[in-house]
Amino acid sequence: MRRESTLQLFGSVQLVGLLGDRLKQFTLVGMLGLLVPGSSFELLKLTLFSQIPILLFTPLVGSLIDRWNKPAAIVGSCVIRALLVMCVPFAYEHTQTIYAFYVAAFVTSIFDLVFAPARSALLPEIVRPERLLSVNAMFWTLGIIGTLLGFVGGGWIFDYFSWRNSFFANAVVYAGAAVLMLPVAITHRPAETVPPLPRDPRHGIAVLARSARDAVALLRQSRELRSSLSTQSVLFAVGGVMSVIGIAHVHEVVTSGRAVVLSEVGSVLILGLITGALLAGWFREKTLPERTVSVGALLAGVAIAGMGRAESPLPMCIWAGLLGISISPVFIVTETLMQHRSPREFTGRVFAAREALIKAAFIAAAALATLVNTFVSKSSILVGLGLFLALLGVILERTQWLRLEKR
Repeated sequence: MRRESTLQLFGSVQLVGLLGDRLKQFTLVGMLGLLVPGSSFELLKLTLFSQIPILLFTPLVGSLIDRWNKPAAIVGSCVIRALLVMCVPFAYEHTQTIYAFYVAAFVTSIFDLVFAPARSALLPEIVRPERLLSVNAMFWTLGIIGTLLGFVGGGWIFDYFSWRNSFFANAVVYAGAAVLMLPVAITHRPAETVPPLPRDPRHGIAVLARSARDAVALLRQSRELRSSLSTQSVLFAVGGVMSVIGIAHVHEVVTSGRAVVLSEVGSVLILGLITGALLAGWFREKTLPERTVSVGALLAGVAIAGMGRAESPLPMCIWAGLLGISISPVFIVTETLMQHRSPREFTGRVFAAREALIKAAFIAAAALATLVNTFVSKSSILVGLGLFLALLGVILERTQWLRLEKR
């Protein structure tokens, strides 16, 4: 009963924390749509400021998470982010420059890096191995519901109240996540402990270097980890393209500049993600992981190509829903495989390394898409990406390249 109550509280933190993340993201993107509508270059700059800190600090944060109290780390990251986003309106009013939002994205992303790997690393300590896939599906669904509320609430607050109130609401949400996590932080006792980092800085650097070598050796030994990391990297590379080209395409289609239309497209995408998560839970015993990836790539390619050809909000929403249905099971299956195959003493480093890889793929794809957009239209980029993903899904299914080792 104690474990179940802890899991329920942790699920609430997942929902509220992701609500805060998406509300922050939507508010920052909404400010760019207000100040520089349709600019893929400014969206790329926001992406770089949001993701580069993750690449810089991942080696340190991954080792520290394995040695910290994970629930306490989650509480601290939520409190700090609440204070940071509350100060953003005052910083912009004082400086009157768009870079106030870029700096806010940079600093808060450091603490996003603490939250995400700590959550993934803590879950196997709370849940029995045989329940991981179903619990991952449940947490993925809760996170998506939080994302949906962030998009819907962000558009409503941004358009009908003010962008300042959107930041203030974001701070309240992060503080709520910290409050919900406090009982877990107080009552959780890890099954095993990891020795703390040495105080000598030279020894600490040596420990980090050794941890990196051990993580590389672990990846060489486990094909499931390599396949899962590769799949999630491709998934986030697609997200990088959609973050600059897809959003800018929506801004072009909706010439009024209203944030609510972007909120509607994002909401339908999130409903698709929820549907895909439910399908992943229902068919977890009937579908091979490698087939989930290949079929998901095929359907995602069709959906992205359809979004590229759409010229009005309604068809764009329909294709966004199909995109969500296709990618959700892929993430859930690969996340569960990574948790199964990661030794307990390595979970923080594995999932921190995952954050670095997927963010690097996200940044590289966003930068490349922005460069290509100087020569090719946004619609052509989306259609080309969709055709590539559809072809990739067919190739993966025919070659069975992602077939995993037998247990």
